[in-house]
Amino acid sequence: MAVPLLRPRAVNNHGNRSQATPGIAPQTAAHELEEFLASGQGAAWRRFTYHDQCELLINWAKTTKRLLDADRWLKPARFGGKEHHIWFHESSQHVIKVTHSEAFGRFPVLDHKSIRLREANLREYLHRLTLSNWLFGDSMFVVGVAVDDERHPRVVTAQPAICGTRPAPGRIDDYFTKLGFEPTESPTIFYRASDRMACFDAHAGNLVEGKRGKNVYAIDIVIDEVGDGLAGALENSVSEAKGR
Repeated sequence: MAVPLLRPRAVNNHGNRSQATPGIAPQTAAHELEEFLASGQGAAWRRFTYHDQCELLINWAKTTKRLLDADRWLKPARFGGKEHHIWFHESSQHVIKVTHSEAFGRFPVLDHKSIRLREANLREYLHRLTLSNWLFGDSMFVVGVAVDDERHPRVVTAQPAICGTRPAPGRIDDYFTKLGFEPTESPTIFYRASDRMACFDAHAGNLVEGKRGKNVYAIDIVIDEVGDGLAGALENSVSEAKGR
């Protein structure tokens, strides 16, 4: 049986139209989780351990009726990179992304003067999706949560599929420059000092050049509003790149 997916506000999570649960924007999911915490039902979230986040996420999904059928949402997925398993939902022309077991994507940190991506927590992951929708004009939304065989909750999201090819490095540079970003010493990191917005993991596999080469689209960039430490390191990296 095909899994119905009818767009952000009409996602059916169990193949039964009488029990449809709407997909929601990532900022809405984050807000609901914060309210869930404030109500006392998810107090463990304050400790930020992975186990606590899992408990909070599963309880939230059950309460909000966003707990998905694992067979239908996880089994079609195949490894799609360092952050997600993915599959193509043909009838809606959406790409379905499922977070890996024991992780919620990745998040930038400054580690002994080096910039690296560590495993993100749930709050950081949802905030990153919100920023992506805002900056790149994307339409990612949260479908729900599916629990795998090892009892790990996996966040399921969807975004419109884009046909195209991998862009050349020059096209990636042009794309971010038009958005006000500057290149750094790393070819996959771009920084915008005006609002401390930084994009990481910006390699060709995470962007698509549309048909006829008219537009480039970011599809899986790690983005964050960085703090003082990372901002300073990125500003130095931009300066070094200019001095080459």
